[in-house]
Amino acid sequence: VTDFEDEGTELYGEFASRLSLSKISGRKIGVGPLADVLLAGQLEFGDNLRTYLYGIGTSWTIPGFAFFNLDFYVRDEQGRDGDPTWQITPSWLVPFGVGPVKASFGGFIDFAGSQGDREESIIGAPQLLVDVGNFLGAPDRLHAGIEYQFWRNKFGIDGVDEDVVQLMVKWVL
Repeated sequence: VTDFEDEGTELYGEFASRLSLSKISGRKIGVGPLADVLLAGQLEFGDNLRTYLYGIGTSWTIPGFAFFNLDFYVRDEQGRDGDPTWQITPSWLVPFGVGPVKASFGGFIDFAGSQGDREESIIGAPQLLVDVGNFLGAPDRLHAGIEYQFWRNKFGIDGVDEDVVQLMVKWVL
């Protein structure tokens, strides 16, 4: 529960976009399992935070995966001493079934370099979800399960780690 009256509470958001070079150029850029190369960008924003990420994304065709992406960014946190750093972000989704149960394993991991007084950090959120909608006659609409969020050197602070298991409900409109 978020308490917006608590002075320690801050809002945070992200906006991310990837533009396919294959679609922009009108010809396939990928080779073999490399399906596409993309221009990738992201904005992270919140109270006293603005971080720009820009770089190259890749999409891969891997058997069993609905998708596998690997993005390479320059990470520039505004107001932070030091030169911009780097970030590598894999993201994936693997659908599977066990008898009549449709499920998926997906998520992301951000590997970020140090910048100014901030240490390198790793944050990830793998998710295990069951397609509950499949039992209600609306497949791929309602998913429920767990997400495990881990963060090493949270906010780039050496030794500050976080591990949280969360219940997750995903409703697809």
